[in-house]
Amino acid sequence: MHTPCHTQDSICYYLVDDEQKAVFTGDTLFIGGCGRFFEGTAAEMHKALNTTLASLPDDTIVYPGHEYTGANAKFALTVSRSEPIQQLAALARDNPETQGRATIGDEKAPEIQEATGETDPVEVMRKLRELKNAA
Repeated sequence: MHTPCHTQDSICYYLVDDEQKAVFTGDTLFIGGCGRFFEGTAAEMHKALNTTLASLPDDTIVYPGHEYTGANAKFALTVSRSEPIQQLAALARDNPETQGRATIGDEKAPEIQEATGETDPVEVMRKLRELKNAA
């Protein structure tokens, strides 16, 4: 799956084995976060996350390229203290390695997006990345 933004040649691998589904997301999607926009734009990351990866079945297990869940949870708590964010923080606290412990469905929770005060999805993406970069 072509998911440009972090880099323009970024790809993710989606695999199905009987009923099990997995996606290896490299530097595009992390548990509770996404990669920096090194070579791309907020519009490209929005498409990569909210069109390309969001089209996968909700029970698809996510295997990101790096373990950033703790840092992502820490940032998320500065934006929202909702129950899904509390659960993300607990996941990071209780598991030093979180790869394979979240799904595409888990990543669709809207609490963080709503906290930006923006309504346009691309502006939400841009604002969140700016906030995270500054954290």
